[in-house]
Amino acid sequence: MNSDQDLLFRYRVKNEQIALGALFRKYMEDVFKICFHYIKCDQTAEDQTMEVYRKVLEACKKYEIENFKAWLITITHNHCKTYLSNRQKKQIAHQKFQNSNNLETHTENLAFSKPNESEDVLKKSLESLKECQYECLSLHYLDGYSYKEIEQITSFSLKNIKSHIQNGKKNLKKILSKKKFV
Repeated sequence: MNSDQDLLFRYRVKNEQIALGALFRKYMEDVFKICFHYIKCDQTAEDQTMEVYRKVLEACKKYEIENFKAWLITITHNHCKTYLSNRQKKQIAHQKFQNSNNLETHTENLAFSKPNESEDVLKKSLESLKECQYECLSLHYLDGYSYKEIEQITSFSLKNIKSHIQNGKKNLKKILSKKKFV
């Protein structure tokens, strides 16, 4: 059996994908166990195991790795922590968006002919915003991205993102108040 260093050398120098695949398969169960320990869901842990593999593919050529197993375990722990942190941020951002509009409290007293009418009104109201405002609001509040992440995703500057979100919230409030939701 080839040593970890031999397999890494074959991948880095000779660009043999099979060598890295063999190396990753050797530790795949360990990576999955770590992912499962953090995430507690088989399917998501499998998905994150593959994400770790993708990161390893990119990072192996960039860094000089002396102890592959220790390095891989560190990458896996960090990836899982980041995944959980991002997931929590998205949940918090979604909750903030729900709370900031207080749609439920404003719509409880209104009689709707359809049960999902308030959701439809919100969707249509969001869609009636300028594209840049809609994009920034949905990325920040619905998808949980930070301003910096939105800056990387879109072509907007940080200053413009803040402006689009602020103006989008004002405009959304105006639209909803015209429809008697605020």
